[in-house]
Amino acid sequence: MRLVWSLIVWVLCFLVLIVLGTPFLILSLFDSGGARVYGISVQYMRSVVFLVGLKISAGGQEKVPSGTTYIVMANHRSWWDIPAVMIGCWPMQLRFVAKKELADMPLFGLCVRQGGHVLIDRNDRDSAIRTMRDSARRFAGRFSIVVFPEGTRSPDHRLLRFKRGGFHLSRELNIPIVPVSVVGGERIMRRGSINLYPGRMRVQFGAPIHPADYPDMDRLTEEVRRRIGEGLAGMGEFEPDHLPPVGGAGTT
Repeated sequence: MRLVWSLIVWVLCFLVLIVLGTPFLILSLFDSGGARVYGISVQYMRSVVFLVGLKISAGGQEKVPSGTTYIVMANHRSWWDIPAVMIGCWPMQLRFVAKKELADMPLFGLCVRQGGHVLIDRNDRDSAIRTMRDSARRFAGRFSIVVFPEGTRSPDHRLLRFKRGGFHLSRELNIPIVPVSVVGGERIMRRGSINLYPGRMRVQFGAPIHPADYPDMDRLTEEVRRRIGEGLAGMGEFEPDHLPPVGGAGTT
């Protein structure tokens, strides 16, 4: 029964994508960067969340002043982290850094591209950093960029090694980093399965971290990791004095 219910929900999600994606794509032809149609993207995510029976609560938004461009860095356990961060950040406009293969998904991939999201080749480090740099300069003062520094979904509650691309971008363009902790997504849809389970996700925002305060790359990386870990601990993921092993910083 779980599989049948999940398939019905996925079909409904695709139908909503058609209903909202059609005006989105039409309007995006006259909307460079996707600023005017971003609200449609958020509405789509809210619709999907409703269909699944997912409840999202967010805290700490008051720590993040509006009207500034940020690099939002969050831990990553599930695809559901994306709608959780989008809904939690609204009305802040976000552009996600994602693997270029998403562009191949029917209709959804086209919406991602037209929405101004940053598609990178994860196998080409230099190209990925260059793409993020160009996008950040183009979006400066208009949108914030979301980076999952682990680079892929963690299979458990352990924080993986952090990739360096977002940190290079922050230091080079002097863009503050907002650490974000997300829990619950891995219980909504287990890795390797399409079965869906109603549940709850929580998102906790930390105060912006200014790269100029951390001239050493390793110190900046560790501070962001520490803040994300503290947010997870504050939501009961593990004891504050027993943070999960995180390893060293990644090289890309």
